[in-house]
Amino acid sequence: MKKLYFYNRKIVSAELPIQGYRLGEHFNNKDIHVPLSQEQSKFLEANPKAKAYEVWNNAITPIPEPIELTNEDIKRLRAQEYVMRSDKLYITWKRYEEQGEIDKATQLKFDWLQEIDNINLEYPYIK
Repeated sequence: MKKLYFYNRKIVSAELPIQGYRLGEHFNNKDIHVPLSQEQSKFLEANPKAKAYEVWNNAITPIPEPIELTNEDIKRLRAQEYVMRSDKLYITWKRYEEQGEIDKATQLKFDWLQEIDNINLEYPYIK
């Protein structure tokens, strides 16, 4: 009589013993037959389209709901990114400017503006 087994991360129907078979206990084992438990068999019966790892875990992996962002959310995200990514450049630019190191200040101003543009491109407002 054929039974269901996990085999190479798939569910297979097999009549054991067959030549070269080995029984194991873990889903990730390679070339090892792992019998489905009663709970896993019932889960598969109730969810015939479930993936093998979902049957192993007795749980359907939920599909995450898409997140609806508003412009206020994007504004907050941008503000966080400005602090984390561009504030250091701005502060350093201003220090060099105060110290009269114009070449370094000019380069840092360019880097700062480029980082601001990058953030704005990564987090565009909704039209």
